[in-house]
Amino acid sequence: MSTQQFKYRDPIVFNARDKHTGTVIMLHGLGDSGDGWAPVGAEWAPELRHVKFVFPHAPNRPISINFGMRMPGWYDIASLEDIDQKEDKDGLHESKRYIEELIDKEIAGGLPSERVVVAGFSQGGAVALMALRSEHKLAGVIGLSTYLPLRKEPPLVSEANMKTPIFQAHGDADYTVEYKFGVNTYNMLKELGANITFKTYNGMAHGAVPQEIADVGMVCIWPFINLLYRSNGLSDAQIGVLAALKPWTSAPASFLWSGLADRMSAHKAIMIATFVTSTLTRVGVSLAHSFWAFVVLAVAGEFLAAPVGVMADAAVVAACKRDTDYGKSRLWGAIGWGSLSAAIVMGFGIGVIGEFLFLFLQDLGGSPTLMGLTLTVTCLAEVPVFHFQPQLLKLVSVHTMLHIVMWSYMLRMALYALLPYTGSAWAVLPVELLHGVTFGCGWSAGTITSKRVAPPGLEATMQGIFQGLYFGVGQGLGALIGGLLKQRHGGQAMFALSAGIVLAGWLL
Repeated sequence: MSTQQFKYRDPIVFNARDKHTGTVIMLHGLGDSGDGWAPVGAEWAPELRHVKFVFPHAPNRPISINFGMRMPGWYDIASLEDIDQKEDKDGLHESKRYIEELIDKEIAGGLPSERVVVAGFSQGGAVALMALRSEHKLAGVIGLSTYLPLRKEPPLVSEANMKTPIFQAHGDADYTVEYKFGVNTYNMLKELGANITFKTYNGMAHGAVPQEIADVGMVCIWPFINLLYRSNGLSDAQIGVLAALKPWTSAPASFLWSGLADRMSAHKAIMIATFVTSTLTRVGVSLAHSFWAFVVLAVAGEFLAAPVGVMADAAVVAACKRDTDYGKSRLWGAIGWGSLSAAIVMGFGIGVIGEFLFLFLQDLGGSPTLMGLTLTVTCLAEVPVFHFQPQLLKLVSVHTMLHIVMWSYMLRMALYALLPYTGSAWAVLPVELLHGVTFGCGWSAGTITSKRVAPPGLEATMQGIFQGLYFGVGQGLGALIGGLLKQRHGGQAMFALSAGIVLAGWLL
């Protein structure tokens, strides 16, 4: 097919509100248009003020599965049961060419392709995955309820995009683009060595639910919140105060909410209500530009979000027939903790690392891409630890595991302090593998201990106590002290001194 056969309407564009540092191109599904997904841009634009959002419109074309009727489509589809049947190779490559044309426009405007994310839903998601073949190195690719087209036509991923982060999501009740096609896509790209993450949404059909949209947005936004604070002129000490306020609010709030849930037997209702209201409050962070406005939103958001993890943990533990089942049940949720005696010390470590690692990497010249990859490695490091938790607990006792966790925290922070001597901020990636030990092992051990000592009917309350000590007192101290140390002595000294604090706290 020649490119002259198709006429493309001008995309809907939400320009960056502040300095333009990134672009997201979002492709709609069959029969839709850019207008259908534009509300997502309106929702995200206030939060990602430096990002430009582009919503293209597919041209009208005959669609075989709909009896040849003309409708907006990125390519023709002959069958939904056999996606390999008579694939529209020309249409797919034409749509890929158009997406690359949009990327070229961003490059011509001064934005490198490494700052462009290509995303898509259903048929648009298939074209987004086609963009992995581009020689332009992309910032990321997102495929929602979709599949990989032209699977027999290599290369499926160009050398330039082999390490590009890919987020794929699919509902297990999708009978339009069947769930198995999404799983097969993930497995195929994973085998090729692609940097891909797959998330299943239980009960979701062929569509996009609010939780999925929130996940896509929060995965991209929340880990970088301290960079947002810095861009608004906040000092490292002020960032430390904000970081400390969050766990110091969530600690007593967790205890209050969980106690209320146990008393009223309303765990599910409280979890859902607080999840929704806390998400709306956190989105409002983008409207703040002063230290005190951030303080109000941080406290409100954490107070409302406090019971969500506690309720989920209590539900998971209650469902476990054996203590050693917790790790596999918690594999993708990453919930829990360790022992009362170690909670504050471990919380201190996670407070320093969680709040100041990205700021330290930025000081070392690290790029947003590096920070995204760092977060990916951090999350993946938890998976084998939670999966093999039963075997680990057969090899070592809970007490021994906590000793291993503490030494790993000290090693991890010492290695951060040595990063400047490596000459490259990218040396942080192998260090992040230690997160599987520092978080996964300690978290599982403590959660099991919580179940063992909890009186009947007070499981959620006990989870609130554990998480309050870890995420409240400990993490808050780490954030506050870390901010003061970084402002006075710099990031390198902050991590070195923090390793010493962990050692002293554990010995005491």
